[in-house]
Amino acid sequence: YETFQEDVLPILNQIENLNVSLLPIVNNFYGTSVTVTGLLTGTDIITQLASENLGDAVWMSHRILNDEGTLTLDNLTLDDISNAIDCPLQLSNDSFLKLLNNLTHA
Repeated sequence: YETFQEDVLPILNQIENLNVSLLPIVNNFYGTSVTVTGLLTGTDIITQLASENLGDAVWMSHRILNDEGTLTLDNLTLDDISNAIDCPLQLSNDSFLKLLNNLTHA
């Protein structure tokens, strides 16, 4: 988190018409010591992002969904989350380079 926040975000934000923020989601469902992306619930995501100024899109790891890629641990869909936070939710795989490509070509 710190490396991305301090080293990568300033570089990304030099790209014209791109403004990237990093908003960590705290796992309130299983406890704040749990930092595994795959154990986040849709409710935690919604609760923590609903009051944020999210811009044009939110990018998250595909690991927030089950193996079928359809539901979070609390049975919410991507559409449920997107509608609740009033912002499109995009998923990225684990490749940092692919995420950067998605961000710069969104």
